[in-house]
Amino acid sequence: MVDRVGDALALTPLRALRVTDEGLAAGLSPEVVARDLAAQSAPARDVKLMRIRPIAAGQVAALAERTTEIADTRSRLLAQLASLEQLESTLVESVASGYARIESTPTDPKD
Repeated sequence: MVDRVGDALALTPLRALRVTDEGLAAGLSPEVVARDLAAQSAPARDVKLMRIRPIAAGQVAALAERTTEIADTRSRLLAQLASLEQLESTLVESVASGYARIESTPTDPKD
């Protein structure tokens, strides 16, 4: 996970790694750093042994912008999914308890 704001809370011991402006200019992308760290085996998590892939410096901001758009879309879709799950639950409970009825409409054979 990439924490761009810096106000996340963790309940377990953790080390924070922030990419500085100099790191950004050198092609270090927080998104790539997070992915590379997550992919490494536990013994390789020693700071001296970490392998982080730099990307073209001109791509850092573009990647951050696109991944932010994706995260925003994911968030909206998850909220929509939660609403659909609630709607489904309400519908099933309403019909099962007799508070609602679903009327079937005949389908047009031309459809």
